Amino acid sequence: LLDISQGHVDDMLALAQKNISGKRIELPGGVAAAVEYGKLSVGKKKEKHYNNISVAFHGPGRYEIGDDTLWCEMGTGIVREAKTECFDTNALIGAVFRRRCEGDYIRPLGMQGKKRLCDYLSDRKVPLSVRSRLLVLAKGCEVLWVVGVGISETAKVIKNAQCYIIRYGEKQNA
Repeated sequence: LLDISQGHVDDMLALAQKNISGKRIELPGGVAAAVEYGKLSVGKKKEKHYNNISVAFHGPGRYEIGDDTLWCEMGTGIVREAKTECFDTNALIGAVFRRRCEGDYIRPLGMQGKKRLCDYLSDRKVPLSVRSRLLVLAKGCEVLWVVGVGISETAKVIKNAQCYIIRYGEKQNA
């Protein structure tokens, strides 16, 4: 931060006062300041990075992806519990768990059209700093579920139908 001048500090204060989410300024030394839903964040610039790690969905069982653990079981109807989602069994054929990728889109629940995943995440007020860590369940570029955020119209369960019930959380350190 040796190269940060009073002018840079004034620019950051002006950015914070405007309070427009998504606005950012570049600072010397690879540092950036950004407003994310009412908070000013200052830190090293992070490049968007996408990885090719994926785990095929194969039905009931346990899935571990990085620090995330998911448990899937068969069920009937819609379960309303914290950290739990229900999915149409046919919609998940050929799906994989992975991190988000460039070009991803989702058909938000209750909507007929599709939306770019980055726009969907903005609408749901997911901070930029969290987005690269999000886990998705997808078929190709179509996201069926953003874990912890929302599911797709494509994967919704019809009342009292056979479904997959997936619970999610973090790995427990033993």
